[in-house]
Amino acid sequence: MQTSKAERKTSAGQLMGLSALVLGAASGIGRAVTEAFVSEGAQVVAFDRSAEKSAKLSATLPDITVVEGDACIRTDVENALVACRAVANDLDVLVNCVGIFDFYKGLGEVSADQLSGGFDEIFRVNVLSGLVATQACLPMLRAAKGVVILTASSSGFYPGRGGVLYVASKYAIRGCVVALANELAPDVRVNGVAPGGVLDTDIRGPRQLGLEGMRMRGNEERVRDLEGLTPLQIAMTAKEIAQSYVFLASEAGRGMTGEFVHPDGGLGIRG
Repeated sequence: MQTSKAERKTSAGQLMGLSALVLGAASGIGRAVTEAFVSEGAQVVAFDRSAEKSAKLSATLPDITVVEGDACIRTDVENALVACRAVANDLDVLVNCVGIFDFYKGLGEVSADQLSGGFDEIFRVNVLSGLVATQACLPMLRAAKGVVILTASSSGFYPGRGGVLYVASKYAIRGCVVALANELAPDVRVNGVAPGGVLDTDIRGPRQLGLEGMRMRGNEERVRDLEGLTPLQIAMTAKEIAQSYVFLASEAGRGMTGEFVHPDGGLGIRG
């Protein structure tokens, strides 16, 4: 049942009264963001490509609307916007957590036959998804004086945090944040979150590089690796990183656009 903003502001919560669309919502950081937004009072429409993960999310959070689809396909995103209108009649926050990882493959490790396809796949998923969704959502976001939050990475700021194609795609997201923030001001704020390594993520590899069966695991060895990399000697969880998205979506972040929050344990100190 559709509710008004006034009705949604009757309880405490940093995001009370706001409606949000979260892309890549059924696992990893996207799942944590979805849960954090709900706990802070937002009306959330969750969007994910995986039917299996979407079903699990629906079972865990039965009060939210879950839409299956590909974030790179305009009509799929428009289907999610239909759900947003049904839930809240508006859209205040768009979050993109869609992404794939190249598992540190350097240029010399990518064959000539793989390079073009791998580039297209990684940039399509990591970069195009955010642009397609922002363009589709723009009329609603402008009307609401809304917020776009794109998921960047420490890979887009410091060397050694991914392979050449993944790093390049995350640098491209930096450009998207800056360009969109400039273009859409003053109506829409656009910022990014740039995590370091994340423990509980289900990020997969690109098919074109033969890595579709790969996934990041949060075992004890990875915990030690991440702790050793960061000056704070911590390994961040998706739940902890989700709080950066809450901040940027909330009134507390109203003065920020074209900026990045770095929940990475202090990686920038070491350059």
